[in-house]
Amino acid sequence: MNTETSTIEDIAIEDSVAEISTEDAAKTFIQTLVSKFQENYAIENPATVKRSVRPVRRALQGLQRKGFDMKPYAEQVITIAVREFEKYSGDKETFAYISTLTVIDSVTHKRGTGYWKKSPDAK
Repeated sequence: MNTETSTIEDIAIEDSVAEISTEDAAKTFIQTLVSKFQENYAIENPATVKRSVRPVRRALQGLQRKGFDMKPYAEQVITIAVREFEKYSGDKETFAYISTLTVIDSVTHKRGTGYWKKSPDAK
């Protein structure tokens, strides 16, 4: 079975997002999650990266649905991953590449973020 179940952390993120009602609170919350992601980012371990980006993605999705502009924070997370890859000089370049793609894909292509969608003016 390939169904995604909610973890305790997912439920906590969703509950926290539900409590947020101001732009300042949204910014503080997402920045806290982005900082935690950055601290735990292990470019040579794609499985850890996938787990560590998940709460950020959930928060981005939830806050975006509530009407807060989360695009700058999505871009910040992607920038963190890309810069780490650009600096990477270890022998596990394939894992580093997969980790970078995992972050980009998770933040930009999951349903609810919408950052991958073309603008109506795009041709």
